[in-house]
Amino acid sequence: MLDLQEFFSDDNPVVADLILGSRASASPGDELESMRHSIPAQREMATLLSEYGVDRLAERTFSTVSVLRRVLDRYRRVRHQLDASPSQSRPDALKAQDQLHAAKLSYEFDRAHWESERQQSADAATYTAERYLDDVKELVHEHNANKRGLQEEVSKLRQELEDS
Repeated sequence: MLDLQEFFSDDNPVVADLILGSRASASPGDELESMRHSIPAQREMATLLSEYGVDRLAERTFSTVSVLRRVLDRYRRVRHQLDASPSQSRPDALKAQDQLHAAKLSYEFDRAHWESERQQSADAATYTAERYLDDVKELVHEHNANKRGLQEEVSKLRQELEDS
């Protein structure tokens, strides 16, 4: 898979440093056991599990590699066909790729715009709700104060009525 270097610019790291490579031979059991208990291996495993979860991790890892190999193979076949074809296919493909890139940028811009609009609406709704909540609390407090005042006045009038 070292021929993946074609996908990376010269200022990017070497592909061999970025991808998993199979071992030439299996490690002995005792070496695997000591490696499994090492702090660096436990950190790496914790990082993987925090990102991908433990459910069928090995199976999904091998499946991902298989899918990537098929995608790479298909890419190479298409590229070979484009290189071999003297027609307008290559410029058309490049134009379509540019259009796709422009569409993705437009989508991302629109998504960011509408996310901002949604956030502003949510903030406005929260502000309004909090403001009205404060108003309602103030009205309830005022109502309770009026009620207490009226109860005191009723008690006072009853007392006057009983005294007379």
